[in-house]
Amino acid sequence: MKLTVVLTIFFGTLILACSIADVPSDDPTPNVDATVEAKLAQKRAVDTTVEARANELVSDQTTSTPIRTLTPTPVLAPTPTVTPTPDGTPTPTPVLAPAPTVTPTSDETTTIGIMNYSSYTTSDIWRWVTLSEAKMKSRSSSILAFIYPVGKIKIPEQPAGRHFNQHEMMLSQNEIETILSSVEAWFKTRPCLAGERHRDIRDEHLEEYRQWLEGGADASTMQAMCSDTRIVAMGITEHMRNDEPLTEFQNLLIHEHYHAFQQDLEYEGICRRHSELTNANTRWMVEGAAHYFSTSLVEEINGSTEAHSKILEMALESYDRNGPGLLDGGESDKTGAAALRLMIEKGMLDEESILDGSLFHDCARELVFDSSSPEIESIRESWYQIELRDGVHQFKAEALAQ
Repeated sequence: MKLTVVLTIFFGTLILACSIADVPSDDPTPNVDATVEAKLAQKRAVDTTVEARANELVSDQTTSTPIRTLTPTPVLAPTPTVTPTPDGTPTPTPVLAPAPTVTPTSDETTTIGIMNYSSYTTSDIWRWVTLSEAKMKSRSSSILAFIYPVGKIKIPEQPAGRHFNQHEMMLSQNEIETILSSVEAWFKTRPCLAGERHRDIRDEHLEEYRQWLEGGADASTMQAMCSDTRIVAMGITEHMRNDEPLTEFQNLLIHEHYHAFQQDLEYEGICRRHSELTNANTRWMVEGAAHYFSTSLVEEINGSTEAHSKILEMALESYDRNGPGLLDGGESDKTGAAALRLMIEKGMLDEESILDGSLFHDCARELVFDSSSPEIESIRESWYQIELRDGVHQFKAEALAQ
């Protein structure tokens, strides 16, 4: 699946967006049997006191008449450590997952909320998101995600918002209003968005979400509203639902939530100034790390040990399509992941800092790794020197020698 990544700053809100093209993917279909659709356990103890607290947090989001089999009010709950275990194939009927048992990680409780209107089961989505969160060294943000299906792409192509394409709308107007009212209620619980003085900001974002939902936008984005408040929006295309393997949805879901776990995206001062340089590392490191993490975790979920080869294979295909540029557009998630892998193999970067999110705790992407240094310039000039050797994609010797 092709992901076109857009990184913009808009009214102080960082938006990380990946447009899903509703056409056959240029990427190879992973060799994954359908029975791997749910390798994670559905065993999660429910702490009744936590569930009561979660309900209290969204007490102003009253439950409307159930739509399909999903209660449309989001579940807000701190996320636990989850251990993957084998499981059977999930049923396609959406089921609302209860608030999971809490393993406290900080003094201040943070929450994850999911509103799922897609055909992927909410219980599976919870498992994959909580597994992702459990890998993080820490988490500082509360996250609300809304996931919804869209129909056929509009021809000729028409924009839905700034970054996405219009599709046939599959949600009812009542479902759209339920999502928007739930998001608005959640906004009002967040200190950086609550109160009359933040009404214009709330209204601006709610209007944007309305455009996405009513326009059938193929959204794939994380919005950093402020340092501790993140929105994830995902419009699931007909092509993804019907033609692509489950791993593509898993990758998208985990990729966007990894962005929500990145803690330093709103840093100002010297971090922001360096991030806005023409040769800044921010775009390719932020997107590359999300792709590196999601690819690694999806391979782990589905019982594969070929994540590194997979990352380099996709990067080489991107190079064949778009050329060697790491800074001038293209698929910065795939190319950036290869560049990070090269930094790891050359001893410049600890892989664990990507996998536990700590690379994005204090603007190391700009303040530790100088984008003008000879070392980073060498990475930009050699990340694509990849070959298939003995059935495994690896860096050429000259890439490692530079």
